Amino acid sequence: MKKAAVIESLNVPVIIVLAYASISKLIHHQTFLGQLMITPSFQKMAVGISWIIPVAELLIAIMMVIKRLRKTGLYFSVILFAFYMIAQFLFKFYIPFIIGGLLIYLDGVQHFVLNALLFLLSVASLLLGVLQSGKERANRLSAT
Repeated sequence: MKKAAVIESLNVPVIIVLAYASISKLIHHQTFLGQLMITPSFQKMAVGISWIIPVAELLIAIMMVIKRLRKTGLYFSVILFAFYMIAQFLFKFYIPFIIGGLLIYLDGVQHFVLNALLFLLSVASLLLGVLQSGKERANRLSAT
């Protein structure tokens, strides 16, 4: 399997989860907003956060689909999933974030594991992309 195909296969689950979660949060916006409102740390910013998070998730998913924006999208996905994991640690895994559908049945630890796996997939894709582009550059230099 070529490295490009491996990189693509690493991106697919991240894109699917980001798109699914963002669309679910937008469709069920009032529920997502209500869940943010019950968290004291988010109450004052809940309305803004309730729009920023799903829009950011959707934009990142779209960036990861567009080849020339993929690397930037991957960097943003790494940052986003790192933020989610840090937030879960800070709030002791009790914040009931909605991600919709079957994923709503995940408890705090399972949600953390999902975020960690998606984080690792994004990092692996970035590292493989860097290695591949470095190898391509070396091949071009040696050909000249």
